Amino acid sequence: MITLETFSDINDDIVDIRREVFINEQKISEEEEFEGGEENFVHVCAYQKSMLTGYLRISVEETFLHIGRVAVKKQFRKQGVGKTIMFYAEKLGREKNCKFAFLNAQKQAEGFYKSLGYCADGDIFREAGIEHVRMVKEISKTSLFLRFNHQKFLLDYVFPLYMILLQTFQRFFLPRRCFCQKLSGIKLLILLQLRQNLTFLLMYQYSFLLPYIEFI
Repeated sequence: MITLETFSDINDDIVDIRREVFINEQKISEEEEFEGGEENFVHVCAYQKSMLTGYLRISVEETFLHIGRVAVKKQFRKQGVGKTIMFYAEKLGREKNCKFAFLNAQKQAEGFYKSLGYCADGDIFREAGIEHVRMVKEISKTSLFLRFNHQKFLLDYVFPLYMILLQTFQRFFLPRRCFCQKLSGIKLLILLQLRQNLTFLLMYQYSFLLPYIEFI
């Protein structure tokens, strides 16, 4: 479960995640990463079991929400953490009457931001030795054009559950010689069990589905 908190200045957890992602992984210098003025931003943090797993900072310029320093710990990537904090940042922006959100995205992360509805705005430029592109999104209203990546969802959750249940029935409930004859009845039981399992998983938090939702 992901919980979100905001701070008016950086703390030790924030320093640690920024140092881990930007300085250690991406080789950005300490001076460039911590340039001062942190009290001028709102710092958005995502926690899982009391561990800071995702972070970004925001500031408001008239009707524009500026998002920066988006970071997710390596072992928690592609689990919906980045999307969760981005959506939350946009929500904060709407509460401050912002109409647009913009950020300087690293070129290698451009696809991620496009999946959230951001569009490139301008040429590629270098910042801290890394290629970036400015990206913009209208946030005054949420997009109705969403796509659920059902193929990835099936591969990640439904198919593994199906195989586990199938093997369980085969091993403990069915003699091998009659397995094929009773397979159709077992399929119904498996589907019912899958529905229960998926309902249980969905009860955790909406962020469970975020890796499978894309803006189009």
